[in-house]
Amino acid sequence: MKRPMLFVALDGMGLDEAKTRKTLQIAHELHRTGLPFGFKVNLDYVLEYGVEFAVNEFSLLEGRELFVDLKMWNGKRTMAAVLRKLSDLEVTYVTVHALADTELAKAIAESGKLSPKVAATTVLTHYSEEYCQEHFGRSRRNAVVHFANIAVRRNGCQAIVLPGQYLDDVRHLDVEKIVPGLREEGSFHDGRHEVEVTPTFAKEHHADVLVCGSPIMANKDPAAALRRILSAIA
Repeated sequence: MKRPMLFVALDGMGLDEAKTRKTLQIAHELHRTGLPFGFKVNLDYVLEYGVEFAVNEFSLLEGRELFVDLKMWNGKRTMAAVLRKLSDLEVTYVTVHALADTELAKAIAESGKLSPKVAATTVLTHYSEEYCQEHFGRSRRNAVVHFANIAVRRNGCQAIVLPGQYLDDVRHLDVEKIVPGLREEGSFHDGRHEVEVTPTFAKEHHADVLVCGSPIMANKDPAAALRRILSAIA
């Protein structure tokens, strides 16, 4: 069983200057550990600083892979242009909404790039069962499988993002499975995710990539938390 790749989510980056400084400080402390992981940045970070800053600040130029969590859902021209730009910057993953559907397939074909890997977001971890029934007309589990099938079989995505408890339901798809909402056993529940899984669970159920934010970044000893999670998936 291979070791999943871990990305540390820098969710504190954005418009709050103090929080941004603190997040950058922790990011550099984690980088200096020399441990194997990458960084994930969100759309608000990209809007404020630009992807080039992320690359130059703490990603590929320092040997760190970068995951840009844009959750794109746009026309094919716009999405293709973004994919080409991120490819030029050697970003590893970028997220899109699986619901972008045929426009997404056209954008992937038009961009003509294998990098970054296009990861389709199926159902966000904060979507409740009730939300999925109301807006998708199906259970959360069935929504995950439905959007995963569309993303891979119709649109040619190289990865899917899904709540970890549904990993077994998409094992038939030969793409990378990315799981956010990672929490250590017995750790706090901050209410951000309806669905949370432990690092051990995610590995045992064949996740390829894990994303973890506050359990590391908000910990009193972020480096120690990082080491524990990496140990759990070794």
